[in-house]
Amino acid sequence: MAQLPYAPHESDRFGLKIHRGVLDAISGDLSNEIAASRMDVAIFRLPCENQDQLKYLDTLGYPWQLADSLVYYACDLGRHAPHLPRNPELGYVAFTPDHYDTMDDLVAEIFSGYTNHYTANPLFSRDLTTSYQEWARAYATDEKINRFAWLVVRDGASIGFITCAQVDDEAEIILNGVLPSQAGGGVYGDMVRHVQRFFAERGCTSIKVSTQGHNYIVQKVWTREGFVPTESFFTIHVNSLMTAGAAEERVVAFDGDTAIEMVLEGFLPGDAVVTSIRMKSYTSVRSDGRYDARVRIPVTSRDGEATRVVVLVTDEAGILCRYAHIDLDDSRAQARRHP
Repeated sequence: MAQLPYAPHESDRFGLKIHRGVLDAISGDLSNEIAASRMDVAIFRLPCENQDQLKYLDTLGYPWQLADSLVYYACDLGRHAPHLPRNPELGYVAFTPDHYDTMDDLVAEIFSGYTNHYTANPLFSRDLTTSYQEWARAYATDEKINRFAWLVVRDGASIGFITCAQVDDEAEIILNGVLPSQAGGGVYGDMVRHVQRFFAERGCTSIKVSTQGHNYIVQKVWTREGFVPTESFFTIHVNSLMTAGAAEERVVAFDGDTAIEMVLEGFLPGDAVVTSIRMKSYTSVRSDGRYDARVRIPVTSRDGEATRVVVLVTDEAGILCRYAHIDLDDSRAQARRHP
């Protein structure tokens, strides 16, 4: 069974082959799975209490980065009685597909400039507005699949939203927020109290919620509303770029005695500076064997300041034998070409 299943939504959104999941440990099985599935980016969460596993990331043989930390809080609905609202004039309108435009506008303003593990990765766009809009839309109220969401209304205008899901007797707050102009008056706390009451009446025994570790403001609110921290995770990105498109590509036939550096000769930009090289062997390469090296360049970073070269070496049967990932800094060359 795959440790990291294919993630179709993220793959379509970013134009890369992305797999994601949650792991308790990092092992050679993960490295082999990345190769077998030809992943471009492997995204996984690792419990923070298993931080000793981080030392094994370098053994994978691929570039990786610590992209963020995620914290979970939970509230025991059997023991905690929600406080009375500070803003009793607020209304809660069930969010349905009829409200998509309103939700899109709220999300665009509330999450402008918000950062998470995607924005930490130079392969992904920093503007995640569309992603958050799609995420919120996916949680429009649908009791058949236990999804519930509300627009928060004051004086006829929507000023916030909260989306939730229920699995058995546990509820979860998925995505939520308040317009910046309405923040600070207890609106968000009232939204949390609203869903606490709603799910307690539905027979739920607990409700949970999560956020990035640096989002301190909402964590203070949750603590006041009876939530306690329960879990925390590191988010890891492995940028293997096995199949990502490239502006330039070639296949070089060579024998087993030829070094990767020889294969790359004449292919790298003349003024480029190699900043790092990662190489991995999957099977032994025979000196009398014949191999193909598929070289792709460039897979450009979001900032356009570096070039990535990825080399996949296969034998005559098409079996992957070696992998190389080279980071280049060719900004000086680009500056000379484009003064």
